[in-house]
Amino acid sequence: MSARTASESPTATPDWLALDERETVLWRGGPRIQTVLPGVAVGVVLLALGVAALLGVGPVPSHPAVTLLALCVLVGGLSIPLAAYLVVRNTDYVVTDRGLYRKRGVLSRSVLSVGYETVQNATYAQGVTGTLFGYGTLTFDTAGSTGEELSFRDVDDPSTVQSLVSRRIGRVGEGDVPDGGLPGTTAEWRAVREEVRALRRALEARRGE
Repeated sequence: MSARTASESPTATPDWLALDERETVLWRGGPRIQTVLPGVAVGVVLLALGVAALLGVGPVPSHPAVTLLALCVLVGGLSIPLAAYLVVRNTDYVVTDRGLYRKRGVLSRSVLSVGYETVQNATYAQGVTGTLFGYGTLTFDTAGSTGEELSFRDVDDPSTVQSLVSRRIGRVGEGDVPDGGLPGTTAEWRAVREEVRALRRALEARRGE
């Protein structure tokens, strides 16, 4: 299950993203909430150790320093799962008809956007658990440098998202413009340009007669 709530439509524009009025959201998602389970497991272990130390269970003698350490362990046992949840809950991925967007950050916000004209390829990978439960990580190869790699980590049904992005990349590669822009391909507009040039040459030739 994705970290997005049931009330959030997969094609709704998130409040953090300002789109052109002609730009349309095709897909929206985020990391699966189950990706916090390793952090929860670590937190449970730390909580158990902290409680045991506070109760004097085990060979460690009771001492103020031990009590202080146990309290620190308890804080870590609570904060690690909470931090993992907040990271997942505050990571958002969006695919529009014009590009890709990633938002992340708990206390601050970082948004990375990439237009399809710079995306060369879209691939996805699934580990053992990802194959079993239907999630994986998408990676997008971009021309030039955006400062950091763009990837959608641990999203549901990555093959569907990969196909969606690949179709958009293919349309740009064939010369199509995003929905809402001018119709036609680059080849068609080049043919129009050549026709205009031919007409201009014919007019200039007639003027020279």
